Amino acid sequence: MTPPIFIYTSGMSIAVIASTGEITDSANTGHFQGNLTAVSHTPLSGMMSTAEMLEELYQSKVDFNATEFISYKSKAEYVVTILLEEVQKHVKPRDPKIQLKPIGTGSAFEGVKVKPDLEFDFMVPIEITWDQIIFSDKDPNIPVCFGVIQIEIPMSTVIMFQSTSIWAKDLNFKEKFCVPFQRYGHVLSAEKIQRWFQSMCAHTLPELALRFPGINFRFRTSGPARTLVFDWLGKEVNIDIVPAVPYQGVFLVAKMTSHFGEAAWRLSFSTSEKAFFNSLPANSCYFKCLKILKYLRENDKRMCSTSQLSSSCPSFYLKTAFFHQVLQTTEYVWQNHNLEGRVKGLLQYLAECMRQRHLPHIFVGNKVLEGKCESWLWDVPRKFFRFSETNLLKDANKETLDQIRWRLIYIHDHFEEVLQQSHTYSTQFSPRILPPEASTEIRAPTGQVRVERRSYGTAYGAHHSPPTFPGYNYTSQGSFQECCQVLCVVVVLVFLFFFFLIILFSQFQHKRGEKFG
Repeated sequence: MTPPIFIYTSGMSIAVIASTGEITDSANTGHFQGNLTAVSHTPLSGMMSTAEMLEELYQSKVDFNATEFISYKSKAEYVVTILLEEVQKHVKPRDPKIQLKPIGTGSAFEGVKVKPDLEFDFMVPIEITWDQIIFSDKDPNIPVCFGVIQIEIPMSTVIMFQSTSIWAKDLNFKEKFCVPFQRYGHVLSAEKIQRWFQSMCAHTLPELALRFPGINFRFRTSGPARTLVFDWLGKEVNIDIVPAVPYQGVFLVAKMTSHFGEAAWRLSFSTSEKAFFNSLPANSCYFKCLKILKYLRENDKRMCSTSQLSSSCPSFYLKTAFFHQVLQTTEYVWQNHNLEGRVKGLLQYLAECMRQRHLPHIFVGNKVLEGKCESWLWDVPRKFFRFSETNLLKDANKETLDQIRWRLIYIHDHFEEVLQQSHTYSTQFSPRILPPEASTEIRAPTGQVRVERRSYGTAYGAHHSPPTFPGYNYTSQGSFQECCQVLCVVVVLVFLFFFFLIILFSQFQHKRGEKFG
């Protein structure tokens, strides 16, 4: 069998990658360094179509068994509820009050969780009296998507304004939960609240062991957060619990930013995001599309060891891009038979975001939403839509975004191969991310050469039309294909109509000839 060979060309330079994985540069320009392995792969299942491969991948690798997943989610909710009941026993009179009903957030409660990890996120609202919450619209020095919770009015302004916070005169409370911050006096510390809450959760482990005999509960530290972990029905369940301060329908969660440290609380629109997903029709490919793309992202490192898609492109980027796509398209293009087109369209859209280094936040600064009346927007204060537009990629590294973009384009252009590869977790077929202005010549195991020329220095290459952005007027590939199919049917019917007319006319002429013959 002829060993597979990849050939990269860039200008006058030609790099030949043999089956050994060694890269040579015939022009000795030094543009190509490193190793690349290319091996043959086995088709997923005979002559399956792309649609069949997508369905096979979704059912076997992406989607949880509904009944099983619901049982794990219910168990997680019950455990957290019992934990909060036990936490209440350790709360002191002057501590913030903890609500007993947790709020499930994230992909597990949005319907877009993918295999294999059983992870559940919960917000726990805490009640506290504050004077005001300062956002970036009032103080541009505060990071966008964060807020500072002011507990007391500074003495310099107390004569003009009467403090409403019961904590302002409580020195013990300020020492335990607050931190002095610039001209705002004492503000609530995200770090101190987080540590206080986590310490009380740790005290509940003996009680949890008594309430759930036979289950071993433990806490695992991951960065600033602590995750409750337990094994149930042969699988590990991970639960993240974070305290949150309610604010007019949204929340500020105790997750800090490196710029402001413990003074800033992160804005969370998770309940509105969950309502958005709940508003999507079930008999469509919305959920399948996002879940398949999330699965490809999460497992991309196994397929391409040098890819930064898994490590540097958070799942929130995918959800944000998906959100914009849904708002800019009609429900018709999300019919189930358009799944391939939707996944590819989302890949294209995200790649274009990486090229332009521009991915707007779902809510903050999204002025398009201000005039909408959808029910999932009712709880979002309109003030956030009027903020300055928030670009999630503003501070991202250019080289990293280019690496992500090239990988997204590669997945789009080699979609069937990537699906086959994803099904087997192969790490050998996919080459390294193609360099800019690259052409590839791939020699298949049969010896047949398939040439793919693609300009990876731009978003799509010569024969792709990149979408306008951010006002992305998306055209459905699935709808276009369907129109072509309808047109073909019409043409065939017209042809058959005229064909039968010709036959009838011929028979008429023949009978007429016999009659007057």
